Amino acid sequence: MAVKDKFVRLTADQRANWSGLIAAGRHAAARVHARVLLKADPSAGGPG
Repeated sequence: MAVKDKFVRLTADQRANWSGLIAAGRHAAARVHARVLLKADPSAGGPG
């Protein structure tokens, strides 16, 4: 398994914006970017 060496800190507003982008269903590349950011977020709301 790969070791995480980069961490992202998202505020609640940023997390809501990125989550909304994923839910909107437009712009495939932006959705992938949003998923990566949300997955890398080690804050309480993030899975990392």
